[in-house]
Amino acid sequence: MGAGCSVCCTEAKTETLPGHTLDYQAERQQITENDAAAKIQARYRGFKVRRQYTKNGTLNAQGGDVPKMKGQFINKLPDYSTPQTRSASTKLEPFKYEQDDQLPPGIEKKGPYELDTGSIYVGTWLDGCRSGKGVQYWKDGSKYEGYWKNNMANGKGRLLH
Repeated sequence: MGAGCSVCCTEAKTETLPGHTLDYQAERQQITENDAAAKIQARYRGFKVRRQYTKNGTLNAQGGDVPKMKGQFINKLPDYSTPQTRSASTKLEPFKYEQDDQLPPGIEKKGPYELDTGSIYVGTWLDGCRSGKGVQYWKDGSKYEGYWKNNMANGKGRLLH
């Protein structure tokens, strides 16, 4: 038996057990149809994500629009620091961004923005989203400074807490 097997590979295999008939060729056909259905579904999901991306130009991790931030720009940055975060800040060197200070097209630097959660962001924006370099301050004294993309910390950064 092997590659030249003429008995078992060319004939449709059927086994009969008491109360059951097993048709291997039909079973193989069913598996092939299930694989084809899974491939079609995967391609359709990919098509939907690509269409959503070309429609909006942005994507979040779930494949939809990047959620817009809720809050408002404020005039003055409040001091949310605690003795521990002030001590850590004085001991550490200033955070160094790896990229130069030139802003890419479309990115603009804006002053303090207070989110509905009470945290404050100061940094660069792209299409209404935190993007590029920025610092976020929380009321508990925590502070994140680093890179942002689509309203999320992304890439190199430092969290003081």
